[in-house]
Amino acid sequence: MDINKRNNLLKIYCIHGAWLGPWVWDKYMEFFSLFYSNIFTIELGNRNAPDWNQRCGDFNFFDYVDTVYQTIFVENMAKNHKIVLLGHSMGGLISLKTAEILKVDAVILIDPTFPANISYLKSNRIEKKSIPGNEIIPPSFSPGDLLGCNDDVKALIKEKSVVESRAVMNDYCFKRGGKGINIDADKINTPILLCNSDTQKNDSLLGQKYAKFLKADFKNYKNIGHLEMLFGKKGKIIQEDIIKWLKEKL
Repeated sequence: MDINKRNNLLKIYCIHGAWLGPWVWDKYMEFFSLFYSNIFTIELGNRNAPDWNQRCGDFNFFDYVDTVYQTIFVENMAKNHKIVLLGHSMGGLISLKTAEILKVDAVILIDPTFPANISYLKSNRIEKKSIPGNEIIPPSFSPGDLLGCNDDVKALIKEKSVVESRAVMNDYCFKRGGKGINIDADKINTPILLCNSDTQKNDSLLGQKYAKFLKADFKNYKNIGHLEMLFGKKGKIIQEDIIKWLKEKL
């Protein structure tokens, strides 16, 4: 495609989830670059640094939010670009929290982590005492997370995943014993698309309720796993739907 036909006024910032890194967006970057000139990934913490295992415990969830905020704010001062946040899993929750405090033009969520203040999810909470200190947590993906990923993708995830901070988990992930993060949907005055992984009973219902809470458009993907949405062949369907949605909204 002729580069001059690509949209130069829109900036897409891709935000990864826990244990992962900017590399998870490689397939999206490749496909989106056919339509948009400005696509960026944001690294949460210096997780590619040799001393990440020693330093990651210094970060909490709001440090990650601040990283996204500062990156976008500094890069777009006095510029007229339209800003899109694209977040997967924990990155989706970070995108929403950023959109509460920073004006953006659209938010796209790929199987995002649930906020703590959706009442119908409280029954799913695992009550554990949060563990204080700078403990690190090794990568931990469930069989459901990896559903649909072939052996090569599983090997890639195992090779590139890094440790995560217990402080981050204590902040956002109530299913792992954390307190969870509240989202104020009334502060997010922008179009939102929620792409939902539907692999277990009630996944679709929960996703629809999450979308209703956010006043978001909803796309449900039956039998496409949490990480398969990024790496699997079926992920191309999601990429195409996102491009179509962006062209309609922006």
